[in-house]
Amino acid sequence: MIDSSDLNKTSTDEPPNRPANQSLKGLTVLGSGVSGLGCAVPILVIAAIFIGRWLDDQAGTSPWIMLALVIGSVIFGLAVMVSSALSAAKAAQDQYNRNKGYDNRSHNFHGKD
Repeated sequence: MIDSSDLNKTSTDEPPNRPANQSLKGLTVLGSGVSGLGCAVPILVIAAIFIGRWLDDQAGTSPWIMLALVIGSVIFGLAVMVSSALSAAKAAQDQYNRNKGYDNRSHNFHGKD
């Protein structure tokens, strides 16, 4: 049977409880960085449209330069977004491992068993 005095005891083997806002802080930073890049992709595409139309008017090659720039800007924007998301996820995983006591460089667990 569990008595109420057992509920108030804390073990030194257990990690300290962190406030919810501290544990979500990393996710907020991760999301804000990736969402900022999500806004950059449409800006790149719009810029590619205007620059491509101007270059097509100058060269008389309508719509080929614009299409090439739009396709290139979409590919570039998505590649940067994926790369940024992967590096942010790796940083979040490293931070999680540090909080749990796992040293990623030597692959040793430094926490208590």
